[in-house]
Amino acid sequence: MTRSVPSSKYDRAYFEGRYQIMDYTKLKELNGFDHIYQKAGSMLELGKTDKVVDLGCGTGQMAFYLYRKCNCYIAGIDYSEVAINFSKEYLSNLKSFRGYEDLEKKVRFLWVNNDNLPDYKNIRAVFLVDVLEHLDNEEIELVLDKIKSWKKKDGIYLVIHT
Repeated sequence: MTRSVPSSKYDRAYFEGRYQIMDYTKLKELNGFDHIYQKAGSMLELGKTDKVVDLGCGTGQMAFYLYRKCNCYIAGIDYSEVAINFSKEYLSNLKSFRGYEDLEKKVRFLWVNNDNLPDYKNIRAVFLVDVLEHLDNEEIELVLDKIKSWKKKDGIYLVIHT
């Protein structure tokens, strides 16, 4: 599938400009996260056994916020290799902070495109934060169809911020 926005656009300069070289030390406390992630993360009550997908995870802030707030399991997915590398770098740095002790057991990041999304089961929620505006209609349909296949028996929550 041809991407409406090629992954090469999301290079190091893009993320450093977008996040002003994110200072991971600010993420020690919940109020250190960008307001977008705080708002999206407050939309649902999640428990420590819930499984969540952060689709289009970028530098991983949504995943880290959800881990810190709910201690749930999170898979962060992005089709930008640079984004995943940033996420893994922040994960490596955050794991030494109080409150992040089992971070590596609960949060992981995957570099895949929308054509190859994993076959998950029993996902409680999917977060799409600043993602949909980067997809064309065909990609949106593909992603939403995949999300439907991930749901638990009682449904799935979809949190979207654009």
